[in-house]
Amino acid sequence: MSKPLLTIDWHITQKCNQTCMHCYAAGEQFREEATPRKTVRIVDKILSLKNDFNIKVTLTGGEPLLRADVFEIASSLSENNVPISLTTNGMLVQKNIDKIINSGIMQIQVSIDGMRSVHNYLRGSNTFDSAIHALRLLKKEHLLPSVMTTVNGYNFKQVPEIIALVRGMNIPLFRYTAIRAHRQGRRSQEPCSNTGKLQRPHGIYYEQKRRVKR
Repeated sequence: MSKPLLTIDWHITQKCNQTCMHCYAAGEQFREEATPRKTVRIVDKILSLKNDFNIKVTLTGGEPLLRADVFEIASSLSENNVPISLTTNGMLVQKNIDKIINSGIMQIQVSIDGMRSVHNYLRGSNTFDSAIHALRLLKKEHLLPSVMTTVNGYNFKQVPEIIALVRGMNIPLFRYTAIRAHRQGRRSQEPCSNTGKLQRPHGIYYEQKRRVKR
């Protein structure tokens, strides 16, 4: 009898090198990272579940690549045959590509939140080119890249273009999520989170999702 799948999203840091208008993490009070001792306990707890579940772990943030021991965490799990994914904005992928490969991380999810001008508006100058470069490098190194889009009031009309970009780069997986409203520091998310505008992208995504996988 096959074991049920258990997927774990481990938020390993609140630190980030971008200030995205729509980011839920930036709107929350900073939480300290787990101490080395607590991190070991978390890893041990995850591994203890292997007898009952097929486990997959995604390391998230913030920007996970800003955590000093991210590759130690990934290695401690991958060496015990736990598949590891990581979410990133892409800015630190080139700097860390050898460590990513050696740590056993299997899948890297890169955020693309619009075409160049919209993505840069939401995430900061030159962030679009950094994300695209990261995706190309991951493909070159035969890793499994994927794209995540946070659909909001600024980028919902660009969803078909983003999907076309993903297809054109032969990225095997595209995901999206709808924004949830909150306030982040100096910039409010209210213009991003028009739920009326978000009804249409759901239809666009499901219509074209099949085409990406062909």
